[in-house]
Amino acid sequence: MLKPRPLFSAASQSDPEDRGQLAAQVLADLVFYASLNFVGFYIRYVGEINMRRGFLDKRSCIETTFKLKYEKEQEVRLRSCKRALKYYESRLNASLRRLVLNELIFQSLCSPFPFCDGASAAYFSTLIIGLVDVFI
Repeated sequence: MLKPRPLFSAASQSDPEDRGQLAAQVLADLVFYASLNFVGFYIRYVGEINMRRGFLDKRSCIETTFKLKYEKEQEVRLRSCKRALKYYESRLNASLRRLVLNELIFQSLCSPFPFCDGASAAYFSTLIIGLVDVFI
């Protein structure tokens, strides 16, 4: 059984066999510490990679959630705008139809009568608007 000896003793310098044994021990310690450091660096590197992947996955999940929420809000806004546009379009179409019909009927009624003045024109227009409201 080998006894542990001090690293730098006077006896180890004089005996060549002890010097070889000391060199082998130092070399074994160096290999052990180098391999231990390599394993530590490897474990740390793998942990960093896994942490980075987890972060990127979580970030993409959060981005997707925000994108879906934004698109859903935009879809709701678009639907409400479409409803409003349809409503105003129908009102505008009815108003335009009423105006065009008023003008056509008014021109057809007043054109043969050159004596059509402002009062009769107002009467005809209210009459036409009433008729258009009833039939349209």
